[in-house]
Amino acid sequence: MYCTRCGRKLEEGEVCTCTQDQKNKKVQEKAPTQSSNENQKAVETAQEQSSKQAEWLQESGTQALKCIKEFLGKVLQILKKPVSETERLAAENTKTTSMQFILVKAAIVLILVLVTTAGIRKEYGGMIEVPYASVLILTLLTTIGYDCMEAHFMNFFGRAFGGITSVNNMYCVVGVRAVFDFVLMVVTAILSVFSDSLAVCVYLGIMMLIPFVQFASFRAAINADENKKVYAFFVSKLCSILIIGILVYLIGKDTVNDMMSTLSSGFYSAF
Repeated sequence: MYCTRCGRKLEEGEVCTCTQDQKNKKVQEKAPTQSSNENQKAVETAQEQSSKQAEWLQESGTQALKCIKEFLGKVLQILKKPVSETERLAAENTKTTSMQFILVKAAIVLILVLVTTAGIRKEYGGMIEVPYASVLILTLLTTIGYDCMEAHFMNFFGRAFGGITSVNNMYCVVGVRAVFDFVLMVVTAILSVFSDSLAVCVYLGIMMLIPFVQFASFRAAINADENKKVYAFFVSKLCSILIIGILVYLIGKDTVNDMMSTLSSGFYSAF
């Protein structure tokens, strides 16, 4: 008895396996090809994803660089023409740009505070435990908190003294002052690396200029009697400084006392 397909001799009742062998052979021949195709597709997919990620990173970097250039351009214009830029920002009747200046100022102050506290802690051999939560709260309070409070006080007292203005206009005034504030801090920090005396002189000089710049900006952002603008500005600044001073004292006195007690304990234990 012979197989009708392959002609192999079969025993009585035996079934030839040639058909099954051919199927297995075809499967084995196809398997490497399918595996190779799958690997190639996986490589192509990975390359495509990597290419898209690189494009996204490049686009994000380009966009970020563009935003930085625009921001620095605004800062330069304010430094060159603080009053004119205040009028322009007030005409837009929005506080978006002003809040950008205020937030950047807060970020710079926070960085400088953290660097300074870290330097002091290192100088005293780590004996001072810095309460970073309290430092963060105080920094935000004296930057964003103070600036927003001042804008609202200027709007309130400006209207109380018979002026015509808006909160957005007063945010423009505070935003212009914030630009001078953070430029002052950055310049002072850079100069302190080379000369502390020069840094102090520049700091004091710009500090004396800032109130005049802010008052000129205030005059440009409010429609009121020129004589009343003086008192409205003065009362606004006075109230802002008093309130923020009280809050800082109430929040910060325990923090300062804890740091000083820690330092004193470490000092006496050393002897």
